[in-house]
Amino acid sequence: MKTDADWQSIAREEIRFFGSVSAAISHEINNRFAVINEKAGLLQDLAGMMVRGKEVDPERIRVQSGKIAEQVGMAKLVVKNLNRFAHSVDVEHAEVDVAEMIEFVTTLYSRKAEMADARLTVMESLEPAIVATCPFILEALIGRSTEIALSMIGESGVIAIDAHAIPGGVR
Repeated sequence: MKTDADWQSIAREEIRFFGSVSAAISHEINNRFAVINEKAGLLQDLAGMMVRGKEVDPERIRVQSGKIAEQVGMAKLVVKNLNRFAHSVDVEHAEVDVAEMIEFVTTLYSRKAEMADARLTVMESLEPAIVATCPFILEALIGRSTEIALSMIGESGVIAIDAHAIPGGVR
């Protein structure tokens, strides 16, 4: 039987996980904003050159505006993932596809993997494996397992993640 101290420790670990993932996502959003700002500054410089009568290749403007649009699209995806992650605490108990959750959590950990010179791969053989659980706690378990694997990464730099349905759960 768990004591109050045990539950407090578990709660602290879950809060740490939420903070860690949220911080990584906010860094990714800030990186997108930095690139957008840089490209917008270049467009301003090109516009300034045109105002001063210098000839500017219109292709340069097209390319830079396309890069801004690309970064906005990537930032929207990051925010969508943040929104999904934040709302995972809304449901205490649900039928969850562990395979789909692994895909999602590895997306959340892609920046941390890059920083560790690692690559997270989800095995193509991953099949749907439904369990009844708290979605946030499952995310935290997958996330913590990923963090441990990243801390022990070998020379290959690849972490392959797989899961299989077994009677009564998932392995």
